[in-house]
Amino acid sequence: MEPAGPTVFRQPRPSTVTLARKLLYLLMPISIILSAGTAVADKTMSPIFSGLWRCALPMAVGFDLARGRKSARIVVWVWTAAVVLNSVVVVRAVVRNSSAGVHPTKPGWYEALDVSAATIGAVVISIAAVLLVLPDSRPFFRTPPAPQPPAPEPPATAEPSSDVDM
Repeated sequence: MEPAGPTVFRQPRPSTVTLARKLLYLLMPISIILSAGTAVADKTMSPIFSGLWRCALPMAVGFDLARGRKSARIVVWVWTAAVVLNSVVVVRAVVRNSSAGVHPTKPGWYEALDVSAATIGAVVISIAAVLLVLPDSRPFFRTPPAPQPPAPEPPATAEPSSDVDM
C-alpha cells in the first residue's frame, strides 16, 4: 500500500531551540517554589493550585516549540515582555517600600523570595527568547515547502522507420 501523500521531512531541531525549551521547563519549579512560599506565608493551600496551573503554560509552549510551531515562538516573546515587566514592578515595589515592607502581613523572607523568583524568571525567559531569535533557530520554524508534483513526461516522439524504399 502506498502512503496517502508525499512525506515532508522537517529538519532536525537545532540545539538553540532545545535549550530554549529546557529553559521554559526550568520556569516550572520556580513557579512552584514561589507558590509554596506564598502558601506558607498565607497559611493556605490555594497558591499551590495556582502554581500548578502556572506550570501548564511552560509545558504547552515547550511542547509546541519542539514541534516547530511559529505560534509558540511568538508566545515566548510576548510572555517574556510580560515577565520582565512584572519583575520590574516587583523589584521597584520592594525597593520603594523596603522600610515599610511591601507585604506587612507576610514573613520577612517572603520579599526576598518574591524578588528572587521574579528576577530569575525574567532572566531565564529572556535567555530563551534570545535563543529563539538566533539565526540557527529561524529555519526550524519556517514552513517546509510544499512538495512539487513530478514533471510531466514529454510526449513520445515517433521514431523514423528504417523501412525506407530506395
